[in-house]
Amino acid sequence: MKPGQKHTSGGDPLPSAPELPVHGWSTDETLARLEALRRDDVRWKDGRVFSLAYFATPEAHDLATEAYRR
Repeated sequence: MKPGQKHTSGGDPLPSAPELPVHGWSTDETLARLEALRRDDVRWKDGRVFSLAYFATPEAHDLATEAYRR
């Protein structure tokens, strides 16, 4: 890994950006990159991660999501 790079959950390095680029990504590019990162997410709802985070119930998840939005 090169200096200034971070690992994703899949182990592929992401370039770090110390400053904002002059031209940003389009909406389509942003969503495509987010989708690519999502595919590498740990399946925590299926109990695939050892952590203090767990999927209690769909209702608890909905409540946490709504609380985060506010």
